Amino acid sequence: MARFNTQTNTWSALGTGSSNGVDSLVLALAVVGNEVVVGGSFTEAGGVSANYVARFNTQTNTWSSLGTGSSNGVSGGGVHALAVVGNEVVVGGFFTSAGGASANYVARFNTQTNTWSALGTGSSNGVNDYVTALAVVGNEVVVGGWFTSAGGVSANRVARFNTQTNTWSALGTGSSNGVSGGGVHALAVVGNEVVVGGFFTSAGGASANYVARFNTQTNTWSALGTGSSNGVNDYVTALAVVGNEVVVGGWFTSAGGVSANRVARFNTQTNTWSALGTGSSNGVSGGGVAALAVVGNEVVVGGAFTQAGGVSANNVARFNTLTNTWSSLGTGSSNGVNSTVYELAVLGSEVYVGGSFTQAGGVSANRVARYNDPDNPLPVELVSFRGTATAQGVQLTWQTATERNNAGFEVRRKTAGEDFVTIASYRFDPSLRGKGTTSSTTTYSFVDATVEAGKTYTYRLRSVDYDGTIHDYAQTVSVEVREPVQARVYEYALEQNYPNPFNPTTTIRYSLKETGKVSVRVYDVMGREVKVLVDGVQGAGEYSVVMDATGLSSGVYVYQLRAGGLLLTRKMVLAK
Repeated sequence: MARFNTQTNTWSALGTGSSNGVDSLVLALAVVGNEVVVGGSFTEAGGVSANYVARFNTQTNTWSSLGTGSSNGVSGGGVHALAVVGNEVVVGGFFTSAGGASANYVARFNTQTNTWSALGTGSSNGVNDYVTALAVVGNEVVVGGWFTSAGGVSANRVARFNTQTNTWSALGTGSSNGVSGGGVHALAVVGNEVVVGGFFTSAGGASANYVARFNTQTNTWSALGTGSSNGVNDYVTALAVVGNEVVVGGWFTSAGGVSANRVARFNTQTNTWSALGTGSSNGVSGGGVAALAVVGNEVVVGGAFTQAGGVSANNVARFNTLTNTWSSLGTGSSNGVNSTVYELAVLGSEVYVGGSFTQAGGVSANRVARYNDPDNPLPVELVSFRGTATAQGVQLTWQTATERNNAGFEVRRKTAGEDFVTIASYRFDPSLRGKGTTSSTTTYSFVDATVEAGKTYTYRLRSVDYDGTIHDYAQTVSVEVREPVQARVYEYALEQNYPNPFNPTTTIRYSLKETGKVSVRVYDVMGREVKVLVDGVQGAGEYSVVMDATGLSSGVYVYQLRAGGLLLTRKMVLAK
């Protein structure tokens, strides 16, 4: 395992000495907080015993196993897929035991209790054959592979497990549920839909060439594209999502009838396919694509190729979706890695790469490495972003490792068929204000109470620099709201204005417990009224008002909220 420094433009190992990385293939990666979880066919990680799965702490630069003693990890076969649900890591592969207990090809590990458990109960827990793909939709884990039964329920190559009810169900109904003609190798989530890729030619009983989508609300399948040229003309082994587009990787040369060398993108709104790059050198050459990840506006592509877009790229490359151009990871003949890449994951601006290689950027790196993208110097290193449906609404939580010049965050949301819109901003919500520049870990949270039962919401974050420059982050989280949100109870409160000091405008936020007469007024230090911002009747809830101090002199001012028989007062500073 290795890492790439954006300042020195060099790779380095994760772990020290000859025992860096792991001792055999890496086939799966996932991120939990500051840790990268690694799965594959290895039995040692950083010199520590780790049966097919381990975790690497990016802050302490150390490896550890999942579980304790000789029964750590899994047994009976390796790990091929990983996903994260809250504090749990879901692990899929070829094993039949996890942490010493029965777990048929899929299990979950609780990072807080350091314990394993099966998905489902009794001898029918898990599935009846190999698991090669995992994804998360709200409280459900979607599992793909080569099985025909999940938790004792008929499920053709793909199924879903509800983490709250501990039960399995198929994707679709009757004998035509799931896919046929081959197994599932890749999964991705776009709004209410699960995109499924693999070796199949039919989904839900209808034609679907190696890739299809399943709508979790209507419980129906559809192809990507129309007619006989839907999907792609050969196996799909990787999927990723960029905005409204699904990026598809594999061994194909055509997508929706369009020339596309091993990788293509499908627009979910226009239902059309396009290549990554132009002309005969679009996509990659020399071999197929096995892994995809997204960093900012770039798609990172891994596999067994030697060129990307006609540019030298050793088994891993990046494609800029804005400029429609390819580039390598690293420079010169030692760019990329020296053997096949099977998996990719993103932690902040760093790309973690797993496979069969022993060198990355010319540096010793045993099967897993990290590359810090010098062309994506995002001001915030976002290490986790999660969402959970609660009685109060959708609870979003995210953590940053570092921040640079960060004024604050905006929360953006969409539902199926919609574009992202901003629903909350640091300008109005103090809890979303950034820490400026810091190297300390910071945790943020926000509750979206404006959601409706029966809908699935997808969220992403935007950070804003002090100079107003915006940065949209690729990470998204989708949450299905199943129960009505309880009405929120408010209290009378007056928040500190923001920004403060200000010139010439600032925002004042306040909340009201019940309907009644409300006034918000501004006074100078002599007690003279200089502004009336609010004067009328308002209902219970949260409010904000912008004060424009044009025409006022620099100095200290007092603003007051009168409501419900209360008088609340705060000070602010106008600095011209």
